[in-house]
Amino acid sequence: MKKLFTILFSLSFLISSYAQVSWCDDFEGYNDGDPIAQTSNIWTTWGASSTPGLNPPYGDDANIVTTSANSGTNSLYFFSAPGGVGGPQDIVLPFGGQVINLGEFDLTMNMYVTSGAYFNFQSEVQAGIEWAMDCNLDSSGTMVFSTGGGATTFLTTNYPTNTWFELKINIDLTNNIWEVMIDSVSQGTFSNPINQIASLDLFPLGGHEFWVDDVCFSLTPYSPSPLNGAVTGIATIEGLAGQSKFPSVDVRNLGLYDINSFDLTVDYNGSQITENITGINLVSLASTNIVFTQPIILTGGNQSLTATISNVNTTAVDDNPSDDSNTISVYAVTPAYGKLVIGEEGTGTWCGFCPRGTVAMEFMDYDYPGYFQGIAVHNGDPMTVTDYDISLGNYISGYPSALVDRGADIDPSNFKIDFLQRITVSPSATMINGAELNGNNLNVSIDLDVSQTITSNWAIACVLVEDSVTGLGTGFSQSNYYSGGGQGPLVGLDGTDWTTLPGTVPFTLMHYDHVARAISPGWNGETIGTILNAGESYNACFNFTIDPNWNIQKMKIIGMLIDDNGRIDNGSSFSVNQAINNGYICSTSSIQDNILFNNPSKILLYPNPTSSNTELALNLNEETYVRVVIKDITGKIVFEENYKQLNGFHTLSLKTNNLSSGIYSVEIKLNDKLEMMKLSVN
Repeated sequence: MKKLFTILFSLSFLISSYAQVSWCDDFEGYNDGDPIAQTSNIWTTWGASSTPGLNPPYGDDANIVTTSANSGTNSLYFFSAPGGVGGPQDIVLPFGGQVINLGEFDLTMNMYVTSGAYFNFQSEVQAGIEWAMDCNLDSSGTMVFSTGGGATTFLTTNYPTNTWFELKINIDLTNNIWEVMIDSVSQGTFSNPINQIASLDLFPLGGHEFWVDDVCFSLTPYSPSPLNGAVTGIATIEGLAGQSKFPSVDVRNLGLYDINSFDLTVDYNGSQITENITGINLVSLASTNIVFTQPIILTGGNQSLTATISNVNTTAVDDNPSDDSNTISVYAVTPAYGKLVIGEEGTGTWCGFCPRGTVAMEFMDYDYPGYFQGIAVHNGDPMTVTDYDISLGNYISGYPSALVDRGADIDPSNFKIDFLQRITVSPSATMINGAELNGNNLNVSIDLDVSQTITSNWAIACVLVEDSVTGLGTGFSQSNYYSGGGQGPLVGLDGTDWTTLPGTVPFTLMHYDHVARAISPGWNGETIGTILNAGESYNACFNFTIDPNWNIQKMKIIGMLIDDNGRIDNGSSFSVNQAINNGYICSTSSIQDNILFNNPSKILLYPNPTSSNTELALNLNEETYVRVVIKDITGKIVFEENYKQLNGFHTLSLKTNNLSSGIYSVEIKLNDKLEMMKLSVN
């Protein structure tokens, strides 16, 4: 076969006018060794696309080879040395020099992957402005489609390694339905928040080797109806069972008439919520995003969520009902009782890619409060804790890198994946952090309530972290490789766009969260030294000297229970003030001996504040009738339990996981005595 072009009139003209387009290249019209961008009138390079006016030769060009081919003898070859940053090949296929956001678009290419591959779709004509989608193919045969930079995963599937396979991506841009097919078998569909494309970018990351052949794309135009409101996307929803989530739905006017009102309904787990949208002016082909004011409550497992538009301009059914609904799968895991997952990140102000870890921590805090605790272990800057830094450095491959419960070395952008696995693992004990502050001496106690047998080789470590850390001098200025957008997008929880910040963000603009300030006694912790069985307790004590430059109001005390394999079984996290309120208990005896019920102020209600259930610890020296009532601020009883007569040490579970955020009063009646406590629910 010869190089094939099936183009009706001019490619760019047809795409801009949304006429039918079909184009292919089998690379047979080139010679072995030809640089594709310098030989073709269609293909270009990243450098030439991102820097208009750049003249050949291009340093990021790729060559035609005859070493392997899907058809004929020629293909396009990509290779990057192991351990490198990627490239130098970086090849761009423009889709006619226009942004395409309507119609049905198909891209087909055959690939032969030996040690990994990477490509993306650019959403703008000039490369480097915005990534519409990333696709990573690892050496083991896993293919992952995600947002640019990998913050959100759309689809994970498998592909055949060391053999040619056909990859087809069908995109219904009108309705935002992206489908992936391998050798004509569908691998799944997804919606994309960036639902437009302008080019394909092929780029080998470090250690990648792959070939590409028989590349084709086609565009089928969209024909609008007079009145047509469509649900074109639903933002991914995932989390923990019991969490509240507010659906975010994209609506587009795919008709010719303006849209001034509509109803939007979400159906999830047998319940419906509806938003009545009025007073808008959505012109033809314009889109809007609707964030619901009412939440859904996540249910464990996979559940379908469907969003449906109706009553467009008070018309019950519009002219094209086929695009009125969209459905996604919502996955929620049920967290193990009392589980807190610890994420330790290696970072540094000198590290230009480390803002990626900063952003990842921000979103983990927001998405999983009370279930995830991040620790930023700094390297090579003024916030470094030397022994902690050295120890973590033995387990990570570079910066930024992270460990979740001291598992495998991961990129911090993958915190969520490992977290959702670990949060379901039942811990062997729950922990309470207590403290007392004497001048600059902070004494910390960590008490274990054991639920599964713990061997003598297990250990407990204690870490202090501080939020909102600032400092003077260049050591507190953050290197930022995301400046200018060349490394893809990076937007923080508060909307901070790192691509708009300078390559070195001055210290005057920086504050640092989750900063590790101290670890005691060290990475491996303090060995327990005895077997603990279910129902038993254990007390460990630590001492810290508080630096006068630290802000103790912004500090947390983190406990870690470390198993005999070095993994963190469970964590605990309390602010210093919360720990002081819990009380400082330091004894070789059990927690039962230290909660003196004769002094009512020593009743232990923990955790407080809480985002899940709350425990009430009592040590009764005689038969006592126990009744617990929890009331909201209006005086309404939201929890009530009569425990009848109890004696000795007891931990009572108070079901508060379904309570709304706020302050509650806890009434504890012991025979004829009444103790009042406050409970904060986050």
